[in-house]
Amino acid sequence: MNESKISVRYSKALLQFALEKKKLDPVYQDMLQLYQICQQVDELISIFHNPIIPQSRKKKIVRAVFSGKVTDITLSFLEMVIHNKREIYIPDISRRFLDDYKRHKKITTVILTTVIPLDQQLKERIIQLVRNAYHTTVELEEKQSEQLIGGFIIRMDDLMLDASVSKVLKKMRKKLITKEFERR
Repeated sequence: MNESKISVRYSKALLQFALEKKKLDPVYQDMLQLYQICQQVDELISIFHNPIIPQSRKKKIVRAVFSGKVTDITLSFLEMVIHNKREIYIPDISRRFLDDYKRHKKITTVILTTVIPLDQQLKERIIQLVRNAYHTTVELEEKQSEQLIGGFIIRMDDLMLDASVSKVLKKMRKKLITKEFERR
């Protein structure tokens, strides 16, 4: 079975179960924590990928690391994933769960890239514009890049608005090259 199908199925199953148990927000926090740990602790990923380590040992490690730090639902879910020999998919399952949660709660992540950090008033204005245009709760993620020279780039789902000075300069350069080529 395809890796993405496995992750999607497990993520959706956990989301449904958390909804039924009315524990969606705590499970979201658990999965956020799990995702961050998977990004930062290479040893845990190595354990998940090691076929020599028995499933029982992997469950003990997960219990030792997460017991008391996550809900019983999340801990049981992780043990079930390991029992089914799908532990290598845990990082992707957690990432997909975070995406599914946001879709369920109608939360849109907007990535705003600028040269310098924006003041709070301008950030609020951008959030309000996106909220009104798309009828969604906005989660603003800021990034800085000196390569933009000036202006900004906004990314949201599959949409991107590039209003950077570097983009304008690239367009001008392309036009100049095209005109020069046409003259010859």
